[in-house]
Amino acid sequence: MNNLSEKSKGYNVSRDEENFEKLIEESFDHYTENSNMKKGSLCEGTIIQISDEFVFLNLGLKQEGRIPLSEFSSKKDKLKIGDTMTAVVVNIRSDEIRLSYQKAIEKKTFIEIKQAFDNTSPIKAKIVEKITSGMIAHIGEGEYRAFIPLSQLEKRYITEDEAQNYLGKELDFIILQLYNKKGKLQPMLSHKEFIERRAHESLTKFFQNYSVGDTIEGVVKSFAPFGIFIDLGGFDGLLHNNDMSWSKNIKPKSIAKKNEVLKLKIIKINEEDKQVNLSLKAFSENPWNKIDEVLKVDDIITGTIVKILPYGVFVKINNDFEGFVHVSELSWVQRVNHPKEILSDKSTVKCKVLEINKEEQRISLGIKQIHKNPWEDVIKKYPIGYVINLPIVEIAYNGIRVEFDEGISGLIVKDDITWARDYTIADHYSIGQNIDCKVLAHNQESNYIQLGVKQLLENPWESPTLAEGTVISGTIKSVSDFGVFVRINDEIDGLIPKSHTFNPAKDENYESIRDTFEIGKKIQAVILRVDKEAQRLSLSLRQLREQLAQQDMAEHLITSNEDERNYSIGDIFSE
Repeated sequence: MNNLSEKSKGYNVSRDEENFEKLIEESFDHYTENSNMKKGSLCEGTIIQISDEFVFLNLGLKQEGRIPLSEFSSKKDKLKIGDTMTAVVVNIRSDEIRLSYQKAIEKKTFIEIKQAFDNTSPIKAKIVEKITSGMIAHIGEGEYRAFIPLSQLEKRYITEDEAQNYLGKELDFIILQLYNKKGKLQPMLSHKEFIERRAHESLTKFFQNYSVGDTIEGVVKSFAPFGIFIDLGGFDGLLHNNDMSWSKNIKPKSIAKKNEVLKLKIIKINEEDKQVNLSLKAFSENPWNKIDEVLKVDDIITGTIVKILPYGVFVKINNDFEGFVHVSELSWVQRVNHPKEILSDKSTVKCKVLEINKEEQRISLGIKQIHKNPWEDVIKKYPIGYVINLPIVEIAYNGIRVEFDEGISGLIVKDDITWARDYTIADHYSIGQNIDCKVLAHNQESNYIQLGVKQLLENPWESPTLAEGTVISGTIKSVSDFGVFVRINDEIDGLIPKSHTFNPAKDENYESIRDTFEIGKKIQAVILRVDKEAQRLSLSLRQLREQLAQQDMAEHLITSNEDERNYSIGDIFSE
């Protein structure tokens, strides 16, 4: 047989355009006029006998029509005497009329395909095979093979793997073309086109029949982070998260399940953009209209944590409202970097209402306000200037942290530990060691008390011995290209500039005497300048030597017969 149902010939098996048009033309012969019956026409008859080889039909003529039983294949058991069926006349003889049931089916399917294409009307087809870049479907009882490109299966592109799920499905299609470039009948189908046309028709009808405020039913189609897509009969409407409930932070999947039918209210229609917005919460009264009756500032409430963010937590109140607790409102004394450090999702928590903004529908809550502010007692108990002995709980390169009994931390920054600048904390203090310190300030916002250790000692920069022209003793701390650093009283540092380390008149220079300055060796010098605010001290060896030369220090130095003494660097080192 030369028809599309011959699977062995593959997808390209088809009738050419000329034969197809001829078949269509012949199919319109009025098969009820059996008296004018001719070869190729359709006729209708009643089954009067079923033998092992043929099915006999009463055509209302002297001759009976007979159809080979083999044409019915799996339908043999369903044949009954008295049933009416349509067949195609194959041959007319004086003693018999030969008919074909299969050709009748093929002809009827041809008619369906042609009419569907001409009228751009939908036609059903069953997907039976997966091939490269597409699918093969059977149309009608004649099982004519048609091609479906993957791009025409759905509105979104379907992958090769996803296409396997469509095998065996019967869907509605639009015929995009009947013939290929060679004039062969090769119907190309599109389910995507059917969906888009149906959606357009449904949307047009929707805009004609519905308006904002109307109630409509829809089927839950899919979920998105921002809401639920609702099938309204060929096109989608959106139920946004904000329109599901008066409560915030609602998860779409907690509202409905896929394929569930929901009763919704239309709250927005945009015909130009073909958008429909729906609402579920519109069926209930806005609880914010009566917020004043159920909640007031300073009320203590119990709620459930529904969302934790780095900057705070959302708390559900009475199933109608949600309040927000900022991270700064979690604890009076503990520095909370993230709410998860002290709270967990879905846990119950007590809060105090701090603010109600009815216009913005916002409630501010506080957790720390449930408890007394310990800072009220701390400020009274530890006023500025108060001296206390506390244990060290943490040592860092820039300071020491101690802890009060109330759980409030005390911080001693490095500059407040000693008057000395060059100072390594870990060399002098250890964790667990108790230390005397003085209260300098209360930093309630950062939850700590600022303390100091050096403030318990006399400020060496205020010492009367630090006066210009005074001779002072110290220990050489370091030697650099620009001078010699001297540590005075283990607390402050002075600098002898290199120009003040030698006497130019005696043919000296810094490089020639630099090796005589040994670190750790004691030395005397004259104070040149004192800058108490900047805590800078300038010293001079040259001036000291000049003073010694001017003074007759015979009791300290070996005298000579010369009128003017020459003093070496070694003369002014202290033992």
